[in-house]
Amino acid sequence: MQDICQRHALLDGALLQARHEVYKAAQRRNPSRWSKHTRDWSRRDIAHLNPDKSSEEDVLK
Repeated sequence: MQDICQRHALLDGALLQARHEVYKAAQRRNPSRWSKHTRDWSRRDIAHLNPDKSSEEDVLK
């Protein structure tokens, strides 16, 4: 997770990319631990601190 300061300073993209690389390396080292792909580490354009269930479902569609 990134904090709000990193997101506002646009530093979260590099952090998410680095985390993605770490997870891919872990998956290559021990593929039997992974039943599927790693999570989606891409940056979301819209972020809510306390989203409503309905608005969160609308954004994810």
